[in-house]
Order: sequence, then C-alpha cells, then structure tokens
Amino acid sequence: DEAAESEVQKVRDRFKKLMESHFRKIAVELEEEDLFLYHRAYTWGVQEYVEALTYFNYVTTGELVGWEEVAENCSFDVSKPKVDGDSTEAEPQQIKLHIPLSDYILGIQDMTGEMMRLCITTLGKGNLQRAQAACNFVKYVFAALHILQSCHNEFYKKLEVAGQSLGKMEYGCYLANIQGLEMKSQ
Repeated sequence: DEAAESEVQKVRDRFKKLMESHFRKIAVELEEEDLFLYHRAYTWGVQEYVEALTYFNYVTTGELVGWEEVAENCSFDVSKPKVDGDSTEAEPQQIKLHIPLSDYILGIQDMTGEMMRLCITTLGKGNLQRAQAACNFVKYVFAALHILQSCHNEFYKKLEVAGQSLGKMEYGCYLANIQGLEMKSQ
C-alpha cells in the first residue's frame, strides 16, 4: 500500500535526521577520546535508539536488527582540514560512534515492552496470528537474552521486565486462543 510505504519512508528519514543531528555530533566530539570516560553521558540515547530501530525493523520486516548493522549506521563521513605545506585541503574521513554491545542488548530488552504493547493492541483488533508472531519473536529474543551473562547493573532488571512483558503476551494469546475455540464450538 502506497500510504503505508510513505509512512515507512518518513520514519526512515527521521532516523537519518536523528543520526545526523545527534549521533554525528557525539562521534565528532568523542573522536580520539577514551569513549568509556564519556559513555554514561550518551548510553541512554543509544539504548533508546536501539529500541526504536529494532521495533521499527520488526514492524517492517519481522526481523531483529543485528549489533553490527546498528554500529554500521553510526559511521559518518566527515571532512578534516589537511595542512600540507602551503595549501589547506579538506580530506574525507570516516569516523564511528562506538556502540557498546551492552547498549545494544539493553535497547533490545526495552524493545520487548513495545512488542508487548503491539501484541496486546493487535489482539484487541482481533488479529491473533500477528499477535502470536510478535509473542514468538519476543520469546526467541528473551531466550537468547536469558543465556547471556552480564556485569551491567541494568541487565538483570531489564531482563525481569522483559520476562514480565513476555508473560503478558503469552497470557493474552492464550486467552484469545481459548476464546476462539469457544466461539468455534458454539
């Protein structure tokens, strides 16, 4: 549908604008700095970005964006002045904003809450198949997260919340299945 594709393109454009207006500035400012000295200043923004990007990607493709792809999106072309004798030239360069794996994982954990809302809303509209697909997706993500070990203090808190979201999704899908069976038998 043309209207839906137009909306998808608007969201993609907003992601690009966000990358250029915020993440590029951070990458330029932190170039040649110890990133982990400043990590706490931008970690929440990265987690929110990962949450939004992974949710958007699920809605449009049904798949999870990988850490490598997120990191690749944080590469920027910049021009640096090159002083060479008497002339000053702009030299093209590429800089990257380091995306720690922990920020990616924490963003995915946050995304499970959005997936729970999608599932429940979809159930309310009567689309059990789409809700079940969202539930299964979160089930696989949660299983993968559950086997990870992390020393990040937020990891286990967010893992617990992800488990609660999954429980709500499973319960909603279960009730919808039972109600559907009852409706068919009457």
